[in-house]
Amino acid sequence: MNNFKQILLVLMAMGAAACSGGEEAGADAKTVNAENADSASEAVEVYSVHLTRIADALEAVESEAGAQTAAQVIADATNEFEILAEKFNEANKMQLTAAMAARANDLTKPQMRIGMAMQTLTSEHPEYLETISEAMDEMPPLQ
Repeated sequence: MNNFKQILLVLMAMGAAACSGGEEAGADAKTVNAENADSASEAVEVYSVHLTRIADALEAVESEAGAQTAAQVIADATNEFEILAEKFNEANKMQLTAAMAARANDLTKPQMRIGMAMQTLTSEHPEYLETISEAMDEMPPLQ
């Protein structure tokens, strides 16, 4: 597994275990995407935006339709993460690490929101977890 993907997955795993909320990232997912990311900083921005979109979608789940919407958001983010991993597999590890460190707060907050939303779904809406879990299972595993 390449370094970029490992760093992304480590950050996701750290955030998934956290239990408090946070603010949204400042960028718009429509203008920031993996295809347009040409630097480590832009790649981290894409990652941050999509983590926030996942958190927003999970927090909004109150029905099966909401769970399906969240699953689609997760699938879209997974595709973006895979593009980033391919594009930056040769990127300088130090540049990626520095870019992630500079945006640590923007990366951690949505990860914490994701963890909290999953806990809430588990306790309040377990009937929707299967739909969401199927999409989560498509995300690359931590290795």
